[in-house]
Amino acid sequence: MTNLFYSTPSLLLKEVQQWVQVTKNIPISQSAICRYIKDTGFTYKRLKMHVAERDEEGAVAWMIEANTEFVAEQLVSVDETSKDGRMMWRKHGYAPVGQDAIQYAPFPRGERWSLCPTMTINGYIAQLAVPGSLRTADFTQFIIECVVHGFSFFCPHFLTF
Repeated sequence: MTNLFYSTPSLLLKEVQQWVQVTKNIPISQSAICRYIKDTGFTYKRLKMHVAERDEEGAVAWMIEANTEFVAEQLVSVDETSKDGRMMWRKHGYAPVGQDAIQYAPFPRGERWSLCPTMTINGYIAQLAVPGSLRTADFTQFIIECVVHGFSFFCPHFLTF
């Protein structure tokens, strides 16, 4: 059953109970499942969401290179993110004691807004918010006009809705 929590940590006790009854053909109470979970060293905790497409090795390699080649004053951080109205996740899940409960999931599509804040160690220097997905050409134009040349918090001549 612990493999079940590694693959799907957000299961509720009722769902675990149904899984045991269907796959093992054993009638079992939720309290017995709760005791078993506790005995195996798992606890119920807040889930951390990780993007399923993340390249962990690439991120570590970049961090090592950045820490040896740059100082903080040289860096400008740009982080594009998106939001739609259908992003709903369970907030808690099971994991071994001392480990985070992590749920990997793709991000759903729908009415989307793309947000692109840009900041240095001194704070935000530019931002972009567009309906839909951010296209490469628009991102490049934003970086050149608002970040490299403008260094302004808001770049109104770029946004055309």
